[in-house]
Amino acid sequence: MIEQGHQTLPYADAAWFQGTLWCANDDGMRALENNRMVAAHLLEKHAVPDAVARISHCIDVSPDGKKMLVCGGQGAALHDGLAWQLLFSGNE
Repeated sequence: MIEQGHQTLPYADAAWFQGTLWCANDDGMRALENNRMVAAHLLEKHAVPDAVARISHCIDVSPDGKKMLVCGGQGAALHDGLAWQLLFSGNE
């Protein structure tokens, strides 16, 4: 167990990317930071823009480990290890 939390939904997907555990479900994204699961928009490192967190349901990491794709029914975004790029969104 990583942390005893109070989430109402289980994580739909998870992946390790550049030394960080990322998890997603219909409520958005969380990441393991300082031994706690933190809402993605509150992360100290690699904070996730709200537009990205809202669409994130599935996570995939490129075979070379250099990029992470997050997507859901309303869009997709790419993280290159430095910054987030919103690829498309039905919310915009």
